[in-house]
Amino acid sequence: MNENDEKKGDGYDSYPGASRATLAVLIVVILIWAFYDYYKTGSTGFQWMLISIAAVVFTISSSYLKRKNSKKSGK
Repeated sequence: MNENDEKKGDGYDSYPGASRATLAVLIVVILIWAFYDYYKTGSTGFQWMLISIAAVVFTISSSYLKRKNSKKSGK
């Protein structure tokens, strides 16, 4: 454990912005794919389902990690 880890404490979520940024990039890429697919074929594929699944998984995992971190910190 280095100095920076000791300052953060047990309940510190070190990358909350990274997961949100990753989700945003994923959604943008899938939307571009969906619009391209719609332009080329005239119908959308399963991209909207992928976006929905990604949002649900992100919400569930982030709420789980928040609860897990709050239990560690004793709040």
